[in-house]
Amino acid sequence: MEKQKHNFNEFLCRRSSLKGDLHIHSKYSFDSIMDPRKILKYCKKWDFDIISITDHNSIKGSLEAQKYEKEFGINVIVGEEVKTDSGDIIGLNLNDELKCRGWIEVIEEIKDQGGICVFPHPFRGHKNIEGIASKVDIIEVFNSRSTSNENQMSMELVGKYNKPVFVGSDAHIYSEIGNAIMSFEDFYSENKSFYVNYAKKNQKLQSYIVRDIKLHNYYKIPFHVLKMLL
Repeated sequence: MEKQKHNFNEFLCRRSSLKGDLHIHSKYSFDSIMDPRKILKYCKKWDFDIISITDHNSIKGSLEAQKYEKEFGINVIVGEEVKTDSGDIIGLNLNDELKCRGWIEVIEEIKDQGGICVFPHPFRGHKNIEGIASKVDIIEVFNSRSTSNENQMSMELVGKYNKPVFVGSDAHIYSEIGNAIMSFEDFYSENKSFYVNYAKKNQKLQSYIVRDIKLHNYYKIPFHVLKMLL
């Protein structure tokens, strides 16, 4: 697998402010068909400086997107959203795909790589929420695909553990890109600003259809949609 490690801290130092989305999925996830180059093309429309493609259990999307950094003028941080025994954890600035699946071991593996541990959508699909929150570097306080109640509880979790905050679109289809934008100087600074929107019902529906097609769960697809696909 091709590797192209960036010195993330050096990149941050070269820019007074960065704008982007660091929670996007590509065709290398089980629930998306987005092409990495086309993702960058869409991100260019939003005038992003930086993104991360955080595919489920894979860094292939980030590595492929890095090939087009110069073409679009967008820096790509290698990311992965790994499914642990207690729910998803994101690693950013990785060298290699994460091999562990125990949540404590995953956090240790990310840090051993010099990466950044992000706790995505804490109140959607997780166990051991308090334990994970105490160990990660950053907590995602707004996820465009979560409910307002789930995001509110995430904000309260940040207050309890005094962690830096993070927002993500969790985009699985192109129209979701831009639903959550973060402007920041560095990850650990309190000087961040956010532009956020909740994913629309039709966006979620489209992404669920993509997921079910990729997983061959055709029985879950609405009949009128399935007829159009056949």
